[in-house]
Amino acid sequence: MITFIDQQQAFRLNSNFELKNLENQLEYISTDALVSITEKFCIKPNKSSSSSEVQLLPVYPNESIQQNRIHGLDYQVDFTVRNTINSKRIHHISEFIQRLTSSEECKEKTCVTVVILKNKAIVIGKRLQEYLHFSCFQFDNPTELLYQLNAIYLDKGLDRETDPLVFKGEIREDSQIIHLIKIYFRNINVNEPTQVYQVLIDHLAS
Repeated sequence: MITFIDQQQAFRLNSNFELKNLENQLEYISTDALVSITEKFCIKPNKSSSSSEVQLLPVYPNESIQQNRIHGLDYQVDFTVRNTINSKRIHHISEFIQRLTSSEECKEKTCVTVVILKNKAIVIGKRLQEYLHFSCFQFDNPTELLYQLNAIYLDKGLDRETDPLVFKGEIREDSQIIHLIKIYFRNINVNEPTQVYQVLIDHLAS
């Protein structure tokens, strides 16, 4: 299955498509596919030879930088990984950007996709085939998430009345988050939780 990791926490997707916290990042099964959801990353063109972008990442002595190509796009992602994670292949969530934004609601229009994984949000803004925004951040409550989404819409000149806001992952239609978001955003879609996990599994298997 998949284990999601960042600098401080880890949780595994079990066979019932439920996320379970791991007390120790080293508890993941060696056959798990590791997907980093760290906030310490930098996306840049594949042909970039400058190291200045990498230097922008705060790298501590117990961390190293991994570089992966983003499938289907002429970009790569640099991200930090704790040295205690002993795995030959670690993906970053940004490598799945095309699969995560493939919903019907996002075709031929401007759209913001929000993937919720426990207390982390992955936010992707897209206009037709152009990616406007990608971020990954932790939030402590629904209000904090609302502020972050509103700031992204304002920064990118998006319309809260018409531009779709698509939620995926560990979130449901009757959640406190959706009840709050609906007060300020009008065009909201909530996908079944299992859909995004199946997308990730299919991508890793391809």
